[in-house]
Amino acid sequence: FTKWAKIDPQMAAERAANDLSGTDRVTALENTAWVWALNDRAAAEEWALKLPEGEARNITLTAVAVEWALKDPTAAVRWAEAAQWALKLPKGETRNVVLNSVAVAWASENPFAAGQWTLQLPKGKDRDTALGCVAVDWALQDPFAAGQWALQLPEEEIRYIAISGVVTPWAEKHPALAAQWALKLPEGKSRDGALKCVAAG
Repeated sequence: FTKWAKIDPQMAAERAANDLSGTDRVTALENTAWVWALNDRAAAEEWALKLPEGEARNITLTAVAVEWALKDPTAAVRWAEAAQWALKLPKGETRNVVLNSVAVAWASENPFAAGQWTLQLPKGKDRDTALGCVAVDWALQDPFAAGQWALQLPEEEIRYIAISGVVTPWAEKHPALAAQWALKLPEGKSRDGALKCVAAG
C-alpha cells in the first residue's frame, strides 16, 4: 500500500478502508495516511474530513496532524500549530483521538510544553484525556519530574487526572517507588486515586 499511496493515495486509502479488515486494514491505512499527509497534507485532510467517525478518519487525521508538526523545524511552533488545527476539527471521537496523538507526540519531545498546552484547552473531555496522555508519557520518561509537575497544578480535578496518569505506568514498572511517592501526597482525592493506581498496578 505504501507504493500505491505514492501513485494514487486516495484510491489506496479507499481500498484500505473498504476492502480490508482487522490489523491489515489498520496497517494499510496508517501507511497510506503517512505517505499522503507527507506529500499533500491538504488533500489527505479534505478526504478524511468527509469520512464518518471511525478508524479510517481517526488514522488519517492523526497522520495529518503529526506530519504537520514534524515538517516545521521549530518544535514549539510546529506542535502548537498542529494542536490548534486539531482543535478546529468537529467535536467527537476523531478530534479526541487526534488531540491525544498530538499530546503524546509533543510530550515525547517536550513534556512540560505539552503539559502547559493541555492546561489551556477548554474544560472537558478533550482537555482531560490530553492531560492524562501527557502525564503518562512523561512518567515513562521521568516519573519524578512528571510527579512534581502534576503536584503543582492549580485545580484539584486536573491534579487528580495528572497524578493518576503519572502513577499508573510508574506502578507497573516500579511499584515500590510509586507507592512511596503516593503515600507522601497530601490527604485527599489525588492521594486516594494514586494509591488505587498503585494497587491496580
